Amino acid sequence: MENLKTIFSNTWAINIISGLAIALILFLISLLYKTIANRTNENKIFNWLKQNTEDKAGKQFKSISDISKGTGIRTSKAQVICELHNKIYQDKNEEGHWGIFGDESKSVYEERGLIEL
Repeated sequence: MENLKTIFSNTWAINIISGLAIALILFLISLLYKTIANRTNENKIFNWLKQNTEDKAGKQFKSISDISKGTGIRTSKAQVICELHNKIYQDKNEEGHWGIFGDESKSVYEERGLIEL
């Protein structure tokens, strides 16, 4: 017990402990801010894709540059968000195109069906 009194009676120890506590608090605040910002951007991209794509041939995917322009999020940031989001899919046939209706483009022939002559 005597040792604890000696440690806490030294101002340098109190300054170090206080500094570490403040650094930890600032780190946690910045982590929380980044998490909230990322979640907001994820929702913004997902909602934009929901409004600007359809589950129809030729309308399922949008390019990353269209997504970036439509949401106001930098292209590189939008690319990372699309890659990590579990409900946003990259078109298997065309790299850099993203959608929310799966990763395979629909054929125009699926919708129209076969034409008999």
